[in-house]
Amino acid sequence: MLFNKRRAKIETKMQHIAFIFQCWMSSFIITVTSTKSPLHFGYITTLTGSFIASGGIPAVDLALKLINERKDILQNYTLSYTDILDSKCNRTAGLDKFFELVNRDVTYVSLLGCGCSISTIPVAEISHYWNIPQLSYATGADVLTDRNRFRNFFRTLVSFHYVGISLAHLMREFGWRQMSIITQDESLFTGVAEDIKIIFNNKKWILDRYVVISGQNPLSFFDRSEAQRFRIIHINTYPDIAYQLLCEAYYRGMTSPDYLWIIPMWYNDDWWMPSSLSSYKNSSCTDAIMIKAVSGSIGFILDVFLTLQNKSLVTFSGLTPQMYFSTYTALLKDPKYENLTELGLSGVAFDGVWAIAIGLDIASKKISSGSDSGCENVPGDIVPLEQFNYTNTKLGCILRQSFSEINFLGITGQIQFNENGSRNENIVFCQQYRTTTDSSMARVTFGDVTIKPKGSIFVLKKEESNSTLWQRHGLQPPYDGFPESNIHQNNMVLIIVYDIAAVCGLVFVVICFIFNIAFRSKKVVKMTSPNLNYIIILGSAMLYTCIFFYSHSSTTKSMQSIFCNIREWMVSLGYSLCFGVILSKTWRVYYIFNNPKPNKKGIKDWVLFLIVFVVVAIDFVIILVGSAIPQSKLASFKEVDHEHLQQANEKNRIQYNFILTCSQKTGTVVWLAFSFGYKTMLQLLAIFMAFHTRRVKVRILNESKEIAAIIYINSTILVLLTVTEFTLANHHNTFAALFGLGLLTDASLFLGLIFIPKMIRLYRDPQGEKIFSDAENTCNTGASHAVTNKVNTIQMVKEDGARTGNTNRSCSTPFIFTVEPATKSKLQFGYITTITGSFLASGGRPAVDLALQIINERDDILQNYTLAYTDILDSGCNHTKALDIFFDLMNRDATYISLLGCGCSTATIPVAEISHYWNIPQLAYAAAANVLNDRTRFRNFFRTLVSFRYVGESLGQLMREFGWRQMSIITQDDLLFSRVTDELAMTEFTLATRHNTYSALFGLGLVIEASLFLGLIFIPKMICLYLDPQGEKVFSQSGATAAPSNSHALTNNSVDQKEPPEEIILNLRKRVKELEGQLNQNK
Repeated sequence: MLFNKRRAKIETKMQHIAFIFQCWMSSFIITVTSTKSPLHFGYITTLTGSFIASGGIPAVDLALKLINERKDILQNYTLSYTDILDSKCNRTAGLDKFFELVNRDVTYVSLLGCGCSISTIPVAEISHYWNIPQLSYATGADVLTDRNRFRNFFRTLVSFHYVGISLAHLMREFGWRQMSIITQDESLFTGVAEDIKIIFNNKKWILDRYVVISGQNPLSFFDRSEAQRFRIIHINTYPDIAYQLLCEAYYRGMTSPDYLWIIPMWYNDDWWMPSSLSSYKNSSCTDAIMIKAVSGSIGFILDVFLTLQNKSLVTFSGLTPQMYFSTYTALLKDPKYENLTELGLSGVAFDGVWAIAIGLDIASKKISSGSDSGCENVPGDIVPLEQFNYTNTKLGCILRQSFSEINFLGITGQIQFNENGSRNENIVFCQQYRTTTDSSMARVTFGDVTIKPKGSIFVLKKEESNSTLWQRHGLQPPYDGFPESNIHQNNMVLIIVYDIAAVCGLVFVVICFIFNIAFRSKKVVKMTSPNLNYIIILGSAMLYTCIFFYSHSSTTKSMQSIFCNIREWMVSLGYSLCFGVILSKTWRVYYIFNNPKPNKKGIKDWVLFLIVFVVVAIDFVIILVGSAIPQSKLASFKEVDHEHLQQANEKNRIQYNFILTCSQKTGTVVWLAFSFGYKTMLQLLAIFMAFHTRRVKVRILNESKEIAAIIYINSTILVLLTVTEFTLANHHNTFAALFGLGLLTDASLFLGLIFIPKMIRLYRDPQGEKIFSDAENTCNTGASHAVTNKVNTIQMVKEDGARTGNTNRSCSTPFIFTVEPATKSKLQFGYITTITGSFLASGGRPAVDLALQIINERDDILQNYTLAYTDILDSGCNHTKALDIFFDLMNRDATYISLLGCGCSTATIPVAEISHYWNIPQLAYAAAANVLNDRTRFRNFFRTLVSFRYVGESLGQLMREFGWRQMSIITQDDLLFSRVTDELAMTEFTLATRHNTYSALFGLGLVIEASLFLGLIFIPKMICLYLDPQGEKVFSQSGATAAPSNSHALTNNSVDQKEPPEEIILNLRKRVKELEGQLNQNK
């Protein structure tokens, strides 16, 4: 009993001692906790702007609460942020907020920010100069993997580099071959577009690229002709622009099932609703409209945007993904966060804060142990984190090394940074917007792409198929707009019209043939060589028949080649037969009436037949040689149909039309040119002879007026056919219409003007009694010569008056005595230029030295100061090197009142963006990038060089001036050059081919019409005035214009004696000459 009592007393004392110890330990812990040192990190995010990341604030606060409750992380510190700054997803605003942070009295050991990629990039480029690590959770731009530029930057989000690879898998999976991409001109999206362009080039796919320049209306995309050709359109922009595009697409009928839109799936939930902060305010698009526009679209989202698939797995934070999601959803309902937009990638924000805490904890332990591994040669002292300052380079190096060693399991997966400061996750999910039963919108994952070093794999989920994925597209993959090939034939209306016209022409040929046979013994027909008329009938029949081969076209190359050769043979021979007869008849009249002699013999018909034979034989040889030589032989080949380049077929698919046209090889062109040249020579010869026989009045004999009309009109037609052959051969309907019209007109001209007047005269004068009556009616109308007036010549007197003036100028230069003040203060400016690199501006140094010498010698400028630079620094025309040199200048003991630099545009832009934070003006003489005109970004920047803004406009003027319609441009990936390319791309110089055809034909018609009006009126007068300046021969070559009353008997006797027609004209001509002589003597 005694032992038990003693034991009980001992146990009671031990319990008291334990309680006291526990209380003491509790008070010790409370004391220690109360003495924890605060560590602050800067927090900059995008609360407003094109991308809203305010939904990450509850996740950040939740992470800080859990971190500060833990005993194994930052034992001697509490981690927090002072306030939240809004970068507005804007470069300048992000830099403003960063400089506001680093200029505060509070020292920040890290930076969480700065929201979207646009505002993060400029800050991440300079944050290492303050020796603080920067971590971002909402930045996916691939450019941030450049460790030379972004030295202290880390992110819990992976790069968007894998989007292009994932898209390529879908292209192959669903058989797509072309796509259009709309890219916002920001680094986040331009990098994705560049990756896609490289992949498409390698795969021989077609990619239409359209860049939305900041501040411009993205809806101009729909006004481009290319917009209708592509049925799959990838939106590569922030949500506000995507909202505008899809809203406009709905009203233009460019939504499913005819079109498929690819949208980034990392947009915030309900971004497409008008009430969303990230949507573009447009009252014309309601929720119902946007649901229809967005439904069925697909997109990609990286694995790290989502929480772990295993919802029950406990992470380093102590929470499972399910617990985190429930807690985050509950926090959003808290009044403190009620106005925030839910962030779909809040998990990476939560993991980002944990990464900062773990990184600082690693650094704290290194500092406690005095370890500076990897930073031994870096100047500075190892001090506790609470004593950190922005100039401590060694501690900054330790912090960077510590963040590189982070490795833990987060809500979104394993958090570990590679050498570029990014995570190594390699899974991309493919998702689709689908309408649920309650008419709401949901994102459904239908597959994933796993990226591996040796290749990538796309896997479609088992429950997914075409029937579930493409419900709005007819249960089949959407049509990509890639045109289907089709051999296009001539328009059916054209075929019918020209076939009917050709048949009517052939009927007219038969009528003329019957007429020539039936009435060949009549004087009206007999006196015009009816045998030659048979040749005209044959040639016209060939021209009419050839119209069928122009109006019709074949879909096979072999048959079209036959058409091509038949065309050439029948046109050339038919034309030569017809025109050979006209030429021979014209020559006969010219021979008879040019220098007539009493003993000149008449021309027999066999001579005219010989002329026709020679003309046709030469043309035959030309055609035969051209058809026999392989280099010039006509053959058909497939060419783009420029008249109907594309159209929708019965399946509502774009049909790319081709035509089979005759070859236009160099040898063929030479051959055709030679053939047309030969015909042109015949035309010129005929025009010459027709002009010299234009005053012959015995019309029934020589048909001079009809033949002249044939020659003049036929010359115009020949020009039309030549232009058509060489310029419009690949415009099949236009070519067939014009060539058919020319042949139809030519054949009708030959027959009509030869036979129709004979038919009319035969009807009026069946016996031929009035053959010469028309000639008698014109007698005695021109007995007198033309009266010429003398022209008085006015002598012009030139006055040469040279204004001279002697101005005596006297100037006196007074002697100025100047005293150089000994107390002049020295002003220094920084001088950074490009001595090495892709652009050398070192030649500007002598000019700068000369300017300084002159300035310092002047007394009216900087009277109390001397201006100089300390040394010349080389930016190397490099973005990062220029920043290094600039910060080197700012950290010197010397104070610079201005900056001259930094050489080329590449080096100048990053410095000009931040130089105003040191309140110094910056001037450049070798930076011409148009982006430097943005005064909100480059506030203290000036330049003596003009912007390259007008290069694109100037080039456009040259394109229009010289009629150029296309051009290739090689552009360096630099802001100086890329913006010029973008501005040039805004101007479309590609004219629709039908416009060219219309302009060519209409212009040709106007030229021919005007030439006919002027030429036929004035050219004959010009020639007559040149040959007969005084007008003495106006009436001397009138032919039979002065026959006496008994001439009728003479001609009748001649006819009764069956004298040849040529001898009648000779006798008549002789008699007229005698009578004209008698008249002159009587006068």
